[in-house]
Amino acid sequence: MPSEYDVKVRNFRELNACARKGEIVFVGSSLCEFFPICELLQNVEPRIRVYNRGIAGDVTEGLLARMEESVFALEPRKVFINIGTNDISRDGYGREALLDNYRRILEQIRRRLPACRVYVLSYYPVNCTLPGMRPDAFGARTNEELRAVNAALRGLAQELGCR
Repeated sequence: MPSEYDVKVRNFRELNACARKGEIVFVGSSLCEFFPICELLQNVEPRIRVYNRGIAGDVTEGLLARMEESVFALEPRKVFINIGTNDISRDGYGREALLDNYRRILEQIRRRLPACRVYVLSYYPVNCTLPGMRPDAFGARTNEELRAVNAALRGLAQELGCR
C-alpha cells in the first residue's frame, strides 16, 4: 500500500496534467502545504494561479526526489520554497547536509528554468515555552540554529540569483 507521501506525489502528477504552465508554485513542507494561499488570493484581480506542492513532514531530500512533479512539470515563472525545518528536527541533523541539499534544489531550478524567479522563504522562530511543549520537541531547531541557517540561505540565494 503506498504511503500518504507517495499518494500526494502521484496526485501532483495527475493535477499537473491540467495545470496551466508559467504560473506560480509554492513548494515545501507543512508550512507550505497548510498555508491558505487560495483563500488569500480568492478576491485578487487579475486572477492569479498558484499551485501548492507542499507535503507535511517533507525534508530537502524528499523535495529533491520530487522536483519533477512539484516544480519542473509546471514550468512556473515564480517558485516560493519553504523546506528544511524538518531536516533540522531530525536525528543526526547536520547544517552542511541541509545547505548542500538546498544548493542542489536551487541549482536544478536555475538550470532547468533559467527565467523562473525563485524566492527562498526564511525559517520561522520556535517557542519552546508554550504550554504542553516538550523541551526536545524541535530537536536541533533552536532559534540560534534557525538564525544561522537563515543567514546561510540568504547568502546562498544571493549567490545563485534568488530572492
